Amino acid sequence: VVEHRGGCAVLCVERGSVLLVKQYRYAYGEVLTELPAGKVEEGEDPAVTAARELSEETGYTAEQIRLLYVIYPTPGYTDEKLYIYGAEGLSAGASHPDEGEEVTAFWLPFEEALAMVQRGEIRDGKTVIALLSHALAMREKDEKK
Repeated sequence: VVEHRGGCAVLCVERGSVLLVKQYRYAYGEVLTELPAGKVEEGEDPAVTAARELSEETGYTAEQIRLLYVIYPTPGYTDEKLYIYGAEGLSAGASHPDEGEEVTAFWLPFEEALAMVQRGEIRDGKTVIALLSHALAMREKDEKK
């Protein structure tokens, strides 16, 4: 079992659009569309990681970040936990990615992001899970009206 400190991803949905990033991933040799995300540093609270990665990769800060769920991305291989947070009350700023990291942040209509999942254009697991879970939550909310 590979030991891993874990990672965080941040789901930001405002006015019907979702904040995503495009980033080259060496393991796959391609640019992936993902949620802003990153690794938890030694001794760092995952909520701090989420806020830090959101700011580094997109330039946005959030008034509120709350834990939505914890997933186990590859339980047969590693003990990694991935914390998925929701962020609200965003304020724009300048991004400051890590050295050597090329990240492009952009807003996409949420329905288009779901269509990209269905077409297999968004393949990053944490992003697929967060988008589909949010879609289910919105559907449940609409059904209760």
